[in-house]
Amino acid sequence: MEQIQPLTLETLEPFPLPKYLDSLPISIIEQFTQLHSLVLGYIKQLPAYQKLNKTVLEALNWQITKLNEISGILKSYNATGAQIKEQIAKLNSLYSEFINLETYQYQLLSSNFNQEFLKNKFHKVIVDNDQESKKLVKEFKGNSTEVFENLLNNLIKDFRSSRKSYHLRKEKLNRWNEERVSGFI
Repeated sequence: MEQIQPLTLETLEPFPLPKYLDSLPISIIEQFTQLHSLVLGYIKQLPAYQKLNKTVLEALNWQITKLNEISGILKSYNATGAQIKEQIAKLNSLYSEFINLETYQYQLLSSNFNQEFLKNKFHKVIVDNDQESKKLVKEFKGNSTEVFENLLNNLIKDFRSSRKSYHLRKEKLNRWNEERVSGFI
């Protein structure tokens, strides 16, 4: 929008006065000039004044429109800002809850899954595996010779499987104790 220039006598172009005023006596013309409302009415009917008045009204309407748009944008920004603040508060609450749960989970896991606990549990599995192998041998010794072949084949198969698991686990535990591996594998 262009800048509006102030109103001056040159831009109004009030002269020459209308011809019918020349026919009036000077005393009446002087009285007319003393009447403020008459002079004001004359100025308002000048084309330059009307053009300037129209320009000012257009500028004001344009500014009012822009101010209304800005006001609407500010209201929507305030609503959006409030919504963002609410979501940030919710995120902070969730993050705090997450940290608390993570700490609680770590405390629970650290007691159940520390290095010594896992080694002891693994050692117990090895001992159970060894007991299972020995139990198979005892069962075989207690059976009659009639089903000897079937039992012998089953015993050998089960015993090999059991001892293989036992030795693999025992070797892993030994490596773990010697710190040749990084942890439970």
